Amino acid sequence: AAQIEAEKIKAASDKAAADLSAAQSEAERLKAASDKVQSEASAEFEAMRTELEQYKQDLSAAKQEMQAASDKAAADLSAAQSEAERLKAASDKAAEDLSAAQIEAENIKAASDKAAADLSAARSEVE
Repeated sequence: AAQIEAEKIKAASDKAAADLSAAQSEAERLKAASDKVQSEASAEFEAMRTELEQYKQDLSAAKQEMQAASDKAAADLSAAQSEAERLKAASDKAAEDLSAAQIEAENIKAASDKAAADLSAARSEVE
């Protein structure tokens, strides 16, 4: 009876050892699968981080380009306004000069008309 009991214990011990070995194999398989998933996730995270960094750099470059274009547009507008003001001043001066020339022409015409009238009066007196 003791021998039968010993054989039962031995069989139970062998089964427990086999179960332990199977559990260790499963744990190793799960650890390998976990390591693989972690490695893939880490690689994917690194790829996303790199892509995000590139996006940030592209965004920064685009902001700088937009700022440069805005600054150039502002400078061009300022230059155009200055040129428009210069042309307006030249136009105003030309209008003043024209007005003065017209007044001078009217004065010359009046003087010429008076000289013609004086000459005509002098001729009449001579006759």
